[in-house]
Amino acid sequence: DGAQRGADYVPGGWDTLTAIEQAAYPNVVSTLSYAGPAGLYCASCHTPHGDYGQLLSGPIGAQGGKLLSSKPNHRTTAVSVSSWAADGADWCISCHQRRGPGAIDPSTGAVYHNHPKVACLVCHANDTPGNNTDFPHTGENANLLALEPDALCLLCHKSGTMP
Repeated sequence: DGAQRGADYVPGGWDTLTAIEQAAYPNVVSTLSYAGPAGLYCASCHTPHGDYGQLLSGPIGAQGGKLLSSKPNHRTTAVSVSSWAADGADWCISCHQRRGPGAIDPSTGAVYHNHPKVACLVCHANDTPGNNTDFPHTGENANLLALEPDALCLLCHKSGTMP
């Protein structure tokens, strides 16, 4: 379920990408029906008004001037992150729900088997110096992976034990 330009869905999620239509928060519309962005846009993950907006609390939200939103994709429930290592994946899983451990799709009842939530940034954070300093905005590998798939799997799984 790779991302496509102009797509209206969150890869690994069961929601559509949303935008706030003018000053009607919390009322949101599909990004493809909104006259502004089509797909992800800056305010999907960031709150440009900092503390006045929905800034992620603690040291993570304003780290490096990123101004991360506590309500990514305009969620109604805020996400709390004390550190990326401890619970940073909760921020990612708020939109990519199918990637969370024990995820159950509310519309179909399908159960998804996924990796532990601490694996998000191990596998996707390809922002090491010289590799990609613009993560997660761009990436050299598909799905913003830190390594090519075989090498990535072998970080946790023993060689020769996978199908």
